[in-house]
Amino acid sequence: MPSTTVQWVTHETLLIATAGDQTPSSKIAAFDLDDTWIVPKSKRVHSKDADDWKWIYVGSPDKLRALVKEGFRIVVLTNQGGLTNDDKEEIFRTKVENIAATLDGVPLLLVAAKGRDHFRKPRLGMWEYFATHLNGGVEIDLSASYYVGDAAGRPNDWTPGFKKDWADTDRKLALNMRVDFHIPETFFGNQKTPPLPLLEFDPAVYLESVVDKAAPEPALALDAAARQQQPDVVVFVGFPASGKSHAALKHFVPNGYVHVNQDNCRSRAACLKLAEQSLQNKSSIVIDNTNPDRKAREGYVALAKKYGASVRCLWFRASLDLCNHNNAYREHIQKADHSHVPDVAFASFRSRFEEPLVDEGFGEVIPIDFVPQFESDAEKQSWLMFHF
Repeated sequence: MPSTTVQWVTHETLLIATAGDQTPSSKIAAFDLDDTWIVPKSKRVHSKDADDWKWIYVGSPDKLRALVKEGFRIVVLTNQGGLTNDDKEEIFRTKVENIAATLDGVPLLLVAAKGRDHFRKPRLGMWEYFATHLNGGVEIDLSASYYVGDAAGRPNDWTPGFKKDWADTDRKLALNMRVDFHIPETFFGNQKTPPLPLLEFDPAVYLESVVDKAAPEPALALDAAARQQQPDVVVFVGFPASGKSHAALKHFVPNGYVHVNQDNCRSRAACLKLAEQSLQNKSSIVIDNTNPDRKAREGYVALAKKYGASVRCLWFRASLDLCNHNNAYREHIQKADHSHVPDVAFASFRSRFEEPLVDEGFGEVIPIDFVPQFESDAEKQSWLMFHF
């Protein structure tokens, strides 16, 4: 297939292609690429070469030409994390050039996110870079713009015979962009728009559900009199990114508790050793680990009994989806303070989890709900974005 003139530039982990007259516009018609515009001709999951593609809907180029005549700017925002070497990137570039050759009369701007960073959908990095640097300073009319993509979170047989979506990334991106969202079957095809299911986790819905709840300070308040009489052992339980370390460092360490944390101690045995040394010195301790099951907790309960300390459990009940959201948020917004917690850590906690009970030897088990605390409105708005 002949190619057309496509200009390529890079910015950090972005790969950017332009073809045709790049006229800024306040109206943006933005699209995903794979499974929205094109699919492999070979029926493979991924194209085998630069020619292994076809338009899903043969009328798509004409639809795009009509949009240009209506004053829309056509922009493709696509995750391309598979471009991990020069050969794969060259195949992708050639494929995009081949696509552009079929779009006579359609100026094309394509932005591809190669990394797993702030540019990757559903995060706003690609969109913000386009709006700030690639649209000639023209302010975008969000009410007149939209995003079209296939990753909408639809279940199996959302229309008879259709498989479930592999993700809901495109729908979340549109929500982050604050523009309308369309699926390709409706936008390019003749399908009626189906009702879209509720998202498994929506930060705005969650925040609304806890807006009237107080932050957990009352439950975390320290009993100073009890600490003077005997050491106190506080055992945390909860997924990674459920608020445990924040609670330990804000409420316990400033009040003299020794912070026992496996990230610092490097092993469970070292945690137990530090806990025992602290109790020998009559110091109170806070066990800031996930502690998913009885086996993980029993050593600390036994030490408390051995040294005559009180022992209680704080159960951080944040769900897996909420904690995944927190993990992605703090990785990309609070980069200096947090590193990415791998999926295996969440899966391990979920598979091993046993609800903490008083009969394990705790004086009490205190449930802690995650109530976000923000230092600024900008921080709040960032948390309300979809990050994965």
